[in-house]
Amino acid sequence: MKVLFLDVDGVITHQHYEGKEREGLDPEKIKLIARIVKDTGAFVVLSSSWRLSYDQQTGGKAWDYIILENCLAEAGIEIYDITTRIPFSSSLGWRRTRPLEILDWIVEHKVNSFAILDDDEWDFARYGLDKHWVQTSSEFGISTLDTRLATNLIENMKFREDWN
Repeated sequence: MKVLFLDVDGVITHQHYEGKEREGLDPEKIKLIARIVKDTGAFVVLSSSWRLSYDQQTGGKAWDYIILENCLAEAGIEIYDITTRIPFSSSLGWRRTRPLEILDWIVEHKVNSFAILDDDEWDFARYGLDKHWVQTSSEFGISTLDTRLATNLIENMKFREDWN
């Protein structure tokens, strides 16, 4: 299974985008995500804090999640799933929760190829995920270079092989 773990803020929203009517979701940046999905056949799994606006148990969606879902759908992108929130604990440290949430999802779904798009460093290296991480610019969002890097990771770097 090929997966693109997607953060929203700093990837498809960014500091220089002026269009606030769609919660700051830049359609040009969404097109870059669509290119990755089209070129790789990857499933999109939301690892962003935006996922907290969707209640998996009830199916309830807050307005911001609905806007995100609709904007992605306009570009032909479906949110396949979201990572499960791991509550913060002082012993775990807040910078370590996102990698653990991604690892949990990977193990649960037998992922063998993936990329992580995120503008923040979440201590990915501690968990061996740094080789799969493409750091985008919070100022400008995802770039065409980031798109090529993520596509290459999904197509050429197998998780099970490099996890040794």
